[in-house]
Amino acid sequence: MGRLAVLMFFAISGFVIPSSLRGGRWEGVKRFALRRFWRLYPAYWLVLLMTCFWGFSYPIERLPWDATMLPSLRRFAGLGWAHGFLHFWTLEVELIFYITLAFLFMIFGRLRLRLLLFGYISLVLCTTWGAFPVGAAPQYSPIPSIMVMFWGAVCREILRFDFSKYTEFVPMKGVNWSRSLAIGLVTAPLVIIGLYYFIYGGSNEWGRVETRFGLSLLFAVIGFLFWVVLTPIRINWLSAVGRWTYSTYLFHFLIIIGVRNFIASNNPGGLSFILHGWPLPVYVVGLLVLCFAVGAVAYRWIEQPSDRVGKWLTAKNRS
Repeated sequence: MGRLAVLMFFAISGFVIPSSLRGGRWEGVKRFALRRFWRLYPAYWLVLLMTCFWGFSYPIERLPWDATMLPSLRRFAGLGWAHGFLHFWTLEVELIFYITLAFLFMIFGRLRLRLLLFGYISLVLCTTWGAFPVGAAPQYSPIPSIMVMFWGAVCREILRFDFSKYTEFVPMKGVNWSRSLAIGLVTAPLVIIGLYYFIYGGSNEWGRVETRFGLSLLFAVIGFLFWVVLTPIRINWLSAVGRWTYSTYLFHFLIIIGVRNFIASNNPGGLSFILHGWPLPVYVVGLLVLCFAVGAVAYRWIEQPSDRVGKWLTAKNRS
C-alpha cells in the first residue's frame, strides 16, 4: 500500500509541477527554484535534525549529505551508503524530477507536449531494456518513479491539448474520443510494464520487490486515471488535508517510532499501560489521525511561514 501511494503521488506531482515553470527561461527557473526551496527545505531540515537527535545511531558525517536532499551524491563520491534515513528516499527522486524539468525548461523555453512525451518514451525504453533493478527503495534506480512523473505530465498536456485545431487527426467520433485515445496510448506502456513485473518478476532474487512494484504500478495507474483525469475530486476539506501531506510525510516516522516506543514501555499504572495490547486497527487509525494532526500544525507554523518567504523573494525579484 505504501508503494502504491508513492507511485500515485509521483503521478500527481508530474501532473501538477511542470505548470509552475513559465515565463522567461532564466527568470522562470529562478522563480521555480526559490519557491521549491522555501517550500521544501526548511521543514525538511527541522525534521532531519529532530530525527538525528531522536536516539538513532546516525553517523553525523552523513548530515551534510542528507541535508542536500540528494544523499546519493555521497555514494558517487565514494563515501559508501547514500541514505541516512530510508524513508526520505522519495524526496530525492522528487528533487531529481524538479532539476530535470528546470534543465529542460532552460534549454527549450517551454515544457511542451512533444518534449515531455519524448522524455517519457525515453524512460519507458530504459525501463523495458532492464537497465536497472526495479524497486522503490533508494538503492535502486529512480528511473521508474521519474517515468511515472513524466506520464502524469504528459496526461496533463493531453488534457490541455486543443485537438479541434487538427481536424485531420480527429476522427468523426470527436475531440473527447481522440483525447481518451491519446491518454490510453501513453498509458499502455505503464500497464505492460506493470503486468510484466507482476507476472514474470518472481524468477530472480528481487522477485518479491518486482512483483509488488508491478501490482502497485497497475493500481496507481487506475487510481490516477479515475480520480485525477476521469472524475477529478473537488472537495474543499480534502484539499486542505492535501496541503498537510508534506509535513505529515516528514513527521510520520518520528510519530510512529515515538508512539511505538512509548507503548512498548508498558509502565504499570501509566498511559502506556492503558494503551498497551489494543487491536492493530485501533493503532493504525489513531496514528493516522495523530500524523495528520501534527502535519496540520507543522503546515501552519513551519511550511506556510517559509513558503511566504519564497513568495516574497519571488515577488521582489520580479519587481
